[in-house]
Amino acid sequence: MIVGKLLAGAIIDRFGIIATNWYLFIMWGLALASAFLVDGSQAKAYLLTILIGLGNPILTIPIPLWVVELFGLRDYVKIFSILTLMIFLGGAIGNSLVGFMADVTGTYLTAYGVFAVANVLLIMLLQIIFKKKRLHTNLKISNT
Repeated sequence: MIVGKLLAGAIIDRFGIIATNWYLFIMWGLALASAFLVDGSQAKAYLLTILIGLGNPILTIPIPLWVVELFGLRDYVKIFSILTLMIFLGGAIGNSLVGFMADVTGTYLTAYGVFAVANVLLIMLLQIIFKKKRLHTNLKISNT
């Protein structure tokens, strides 16, 4: 995960938050997809672990940057606090949901599939949000 955070930071510095969003969501998606490949093979389990480490910064690195990019600094502390609370709440509910799905279906693959779909939906939603924000910002600039 240390390597993943350093890599995400380097991508942010060089290419910006949108490219980093794509990198992190793709890494996380690949990690979820690779979970379907793990069949007792140690090499496949290592691949899953590496991909999780590279994609895991999605929970920490981009959040403060999203807040600044989308809302500015005015209410930064309030918005960041709410997002942090939602992340922890989501983790608590998500972990329980994973256990429930595994108990009901007899496999963790169901949870991985649900998270893979959520991953795709979230990157699409994030792209729409950033595009609308940039459009709104450009309109404000051109009107002044």
